[in-house]
Amino acid sequence: MESSEANIGEFPDVNYVIWFAEFVKRISGHFPLLEDSTRVEEYCGISMRTFRYLCSLVMEPMSKSHTYKFNDNRELTVVDKVAIALRRLKFGKSLNSISKEIGTHSFTADKVTRSFVEALVENGLRHLHGTTTATEERMTAETMDRRLKEEWKVLTLVMKAEKRQSISTACRILHNIVIEMNDERHG
Repeated sequence: MESSEANIGEFPDVNYVIWFAEFVKRISGHFPLLEDSTRVEEYCGISMRTFRYLCSLVMEPMSKSHTYKFNDNRELTVVDKVAIALRRLKFGKSLNSISKEIGTHSFTADKVTRSFVEALVENGLRHLHGTTTATEERMTAETMDRRLKEEWKVLTLVMKAEKRQSISTACRILHNIVIEMNDERHG
């Protein structure tokens, strides 16, 4: 992959189905059938439509962030980074588990997730205001916290308070985006 292609941020018309097939090939060693590549929903826990929106939301700040690589020295694209971060946030997978799964160091999986969280909080705060339904407004804070922990498993992990605050904010933004997008993968 040439360096100009390494950062998908420069290409607004990403074919996400082909990207995901190539991503799976990189991490598993085989190229799935094209119809199998729609499994981004299973891998990231959100619909392809929501995934594309999230990529567009964080594309600019993440394309300017530090360069990270797979163990084989290939550079992670912004879209790769989003998939890795969503896998960690949605399913609460450990850094070691994710790093083994995708072929990076656990440090890389951690930094990529932090970079995504920062970009999402930076560009997604508008999703925290005025996006709740009447039903959600009646929910207590405790109920909302429980619901967020059910949807975003990373919130069930033990972490430092300063890290927990930013990740919790990012998960609330993600939760609202999923609702706004009428994501059929939700709940």
